[in-house]
Amino acid sequence: MPSQKQKELGILGENKATVFLQNLGYEILDRNWRTKKGELDIVARRPNGIIVFCEVKARSSKTYGDPLEAINNKKFLQVYKLALAWMLLHGIWELDFEIDCLGVTFQEFGKFSIDHRIAVNL
Repeated sequence: MPSQKQKELGILGENKATVFLQNLGYEILDRNWRTKKGELDIVARRPNGIIVFCEVKARSSKTYGDPLEAINNKKFLQVYKLALAWMLLHGIWELDFEIDCLGVTFQEFGKFSIDHRIAVNL
């Protein structure tokens, strides 16, 4: 179970990732969509119309590794299954989709960096 500090870091990371994507022209369709099987952090539409499901991982530093290292095959498969469920529920089953991964690393003085991997396929 994540600590309160970890939860707050995760929320902050997702907020930064959302603004980052919006600045790239992505339209945010949904955030923190939950089922009993898990959660989709961000669902968006790229400027080219493709639906993208974004998994966000945030870290307060790289002391314990890159945040994207936390997205393993099991997590990727979970996001994939949740993406299918989201599309089915929203009646857009026929559309293509992709999965992006965003690693947000916070640094001193409120600075941060975002590593955005587009159309990840593990």
